[in-house]
Amino acid sequence: MGSFVRAFARVSRYLLIGAVAFSLGSTTIALGIAPIPGPDGTIWACRDNKSGDARIVHDATECTAKESALQWNQKGPAGPTGATGPTGASGAAGATGPTGANGTNGAPGAAGATGATGPTGPNGSNGTNGAIGPTGPAGSTGPAGTNGVNGTNGATGPTGATGGTGPAGVNGTNGAAGPTGPAGANGATGPTGPTGPAGGGGSIAGIITVTSPGNAATCPTGKFALGGGGATTLTGSALTTSVPMQDSDGRSIGWTTQQTSGNPDGLTTYVICANSTPPAPTTQAFAPNDRICYPLYEAIEEAGLPALFHSGQTGIGAGMPGGGGLRLEYSNPMLLDAVAADFP
Repeated sequence: MGSFVRAFARVSRYLLIGAVAFSLGSTTIALGIAPIPGPDGTIWACRDNKSGDARIVHDATECTAKESALQWNQKGPAGPTGATGPTGASGAAGATGPTGANGTNGAPGAAGATGATGPTGPNGSNGTNGAIGPTGPAGSTGPAGTNGVNGTNGATGPTGATGGTGPAGVNGTNGAAGPTGPAGANGATGPTGPTGPAGGGGSIAGIITVTSPGNAATCPTGKFALGGGGATTLTGSALTTSVPMQDSDGRSIGWTTQQTSGNPDGLTTYVICANSTPPAPTTQAFAPNDRICYPLYEAIEEAGLPALFHSGQTGIGAGMPGGGGLRLEYSNPMLLDAVAADFP
């Protein structure tokens, strides 16, 4: 009821605005609206589905997707007159009307057959009530009238109460693994561990880049791979593999790539080579993020030189008891995350 009163109040406001003219200086602004109600007596309004506010419009075509059309005072075509039904029970006595002139009481006539309904004549003056005649026979049911046009949809009713929880369904199959989450914040620095065995000194000289068509690029004899990659010009194909090639001693001597097409067409591979023996954390048994290494990193940074590391999985130690004592954890690329952040 509250929504209807609010809507009606806003309707009245729009009707009033339609008839007012404002004068600003020498300019007159008149707000005009289409005839309301329309020729058929219908009043149309657009009701905002969220706020419940309504505005008077010419017809339903002026309503937006966020509004519902409302109408009232609509009259459908009159259906044919049905046959007279049996007399119902007497209703409660109404208030006494003014006394009419007394007419003479006529003698009750015999009940005649029901005649066809004549046109409605003008209202005559009220005479005194005559005696109630006997109930006439019930007329036959008239044919059903044609269906009227459908009215506009009513407003959506309130949401019903939440039903009880249904029984648990069977477990579905496991979904695909989600993407790797972001790296967590660095933890506090742990105590300094015992000094590991001395590793071989790293050195870099004679850096060159070798580019080869196809899926492999090899360093010249005496040089080792520091890094590499590839590219493809084959339409619809992309790189699927980009890894170093190693010799029997586990040293990187080149680079190899693969693409989704499975063949080397349009593929170019390059490798960065140098007279180098980059630090190998696994074989030298040290963690790159160990603070004991930081003075070395500071010296490298001051000299403006790059620091290269062997990282990732390796086949060194394969087939040997305990992997020959080599720990793959030292070559985990995540150990270089803190180093890269501290020495950008």
